[in-house]
Amino acid sequence: MVNKIDGMPGTAAPLANPRLERASGDRSQPIAAVLPADSVRLTAEATGLDILQREFAANPGVDLERVAKLREAVLSGSYRIDPGVIADGLLRIERELAG
Repeated sequence: MVNKIDGMPGTAAPLANPRLERASGDRSQPIAAVLPADSVRLTAEATGLDILQREFAANPGVDLERVAKLREAVLSGSYRIDPGVIADGLLRIERELAG
């Protein structure tokens, strides 16, 4: 079964607030500016994330010269893997994650 949703022909949608239709008053007078009362206060974490994001954006991220040297070493067969260095790095990461 398919229902076509296109409204009823010839009828206007009702106003969301019927009082708007009956509003009265002198419309020639300027409306006073209302200052917003809303404010935002960022937490220390949010401020820290903003600083980190700015530092990250300023950092090039990848040392292309080092990548080229490593690529050449791998392709030439001169790149040596040191399992001890890898193990030390993994242990350091585990300690950092454990707190």
